Amino acid sequence: MKEPSSFGKDYIYLTEVSALEDDSDFYVELYPYRPDLQCSGSPIKVLHNFDELIDFLENL
Repeated sequence: MKEPSSFGKDYIYLTEVSALEDDSDFYVELYPYRPDLQCSGSPIKVLHNFDELIDFLENL
């Protein structure tokens, strides 16, 4: 198990729902947390499928 200090980041996410050719794909942009909850600038990370999401969450 990871040290508790490695869980210190907060994120805001942005995603859209639309028809995709492959139901296993999706698109999530992660931005640094801001008190006004704005997703501005370049995302920290872009996730394109469930495997990328799981990998990201495991590395938190």
